[in-house]
Amino acid sequence: MEKKGRKVGYPKFKKRTSSQSARLTRRGFSMKENGGVYLAKIGIVNPIWSRM
Repeated sequence: MEKKGRKVGYPKFKKRTSSQSARLTRRGFSMKENGGVYLAKIGIVNPIWSRM
């Protein structure tokens, strides 16, 4: 008996050194007065700015 579909391989894990990222449209984010950033579907986050 043959199985339907393609053969399932091993899972691909991300490396520890890879940084998390997200893609947003131009309306998907905005700056707030207190230094936070509003992200669509996530809410307000307080980033750690590395170049200040």
